[in-house]
Amino acid sequence: MEYIQKLMENIPKYNNKLIYKKNDLNYFKNIFSDITKKIESKNPFIVGINGGNGSGKSTFAKYISDVFEDVGINTNIFSLDDFYLSLEKRKIQYEYFNKNPLYKSRGLPGTHNTRFFNTQLEKYLNYEEFEIPKFDKSLHKGEGDVVLNKKYLEPINPKNKNLCIIEGWCVGIKEISYKDFVEHCNKEKIKLNYNIKYYEKILEFIPEYQKIWDKIDYNIIIQAEKLELHSKWRYEQEKRDNKGKMNEEKIRKFVNPYLPFISLCNKLKSNSKLYLNEEHRFVDGPNSLKE
Repeated sequence: MEYIQKLMENIPKYNNKLIYKKNDLNYFKNIFSDITKKIESKNPFIVGINGGNGSGKSTFAKYISDVFEDVGINTNIFSLDDFYLSLEKRKIQYEYFNKNPLYKSRGLPGTHNTRFFNTQLEKYLNYEEFEIPKFDKSLHKGEGDVVLNKKYLEPINPKNKNLCIIEGWCVGIKEISYKDFVEHCNKEKIKLNYNIKYYEKILEFIPEYQKIWDKIDYNIIIQAEKLELHSKWRYEQEKRDNKGKMNEEKIRKFVNPYLPFISLCNKLKSNSKLYLNEEHRFVDGPNSLKE
C-alpha cells in the first residue's frame, strides 16, 4: 500500500513543467495503479502506448518513466521511430515497390526493422544488455535517418524490477484484410487519396509486427477527438522541435497516409484509453467525442 501511495504522490510531482493540467492527472491514476499491481507479478513488464501523430505519446511515455523510476523501477522507453530502416534502405524500398507513394516517406508498416526490434525485446526479456539506435527526424531536410554513431546509441541494462514502455503511432495494430480495410474506411468516411493497390502493400507488412505486440502486457491508446487534429498537432510539434524544417503543407501530406491506419488503431482493444479534445486536454470518454 505504501508503494502505491508513494507512486500516486509522484503523479503531480513530475508535472513540474506543467505539461498536464490538474484535471488531466486524474485520468492517469487508474493507469498507474493498474501497472503497479501487475508489475509485482510480471517482470519485466511491457507497456505499449499507441497514439497518432502529435498526440503526446512520447511525452506521456517519459512521464510514466519518471514516476516509476522514482519508486525504484528500472524503466526504459523504446520508440518505434528508433527502429526505422535507414534512409538509404527506405529509398531502395520505395524504388523496389514501383515508387509506391505511401513509401516515399517514413512511418507506415514496412518502414521499420521489425526483426531487429523483436530481437532486442527478446534480449530485454532475458535480462541481457544491449544497445538501441536513435532516429533523428530533423536530418536530410526532415526525411530523418537512423543515427548509428556509437556515442548516440542508448545502452539498455535490465535489472531486478523492469518496466519497458513501447511507444508509437501504430503500436498494437492488427492484421486486417483488404476487404475489411476498405469497409472500415467507407464506414468512417475516410478518403483514400491513393490507389487501393498501394494500401494493400501496407497491409501485407502488418503481420510482421505481431511478434512485437504479443510481448506487450498492458496497452494504452491515446485517441484524438477528430482525425484531422493529427496534422495540426504534428505541425505544432515540428515548429517546436525541428524549427519548421517541414512546412504545414508537407506535414499535411506526411500525416494524411497515416489517418486510415490511426482510425483502425482507435478501434483496438486496450487496457486503458485516454481521449484528447481539440485543445489537447483529456476528456471523460467516447461520449465526449464528436462522432
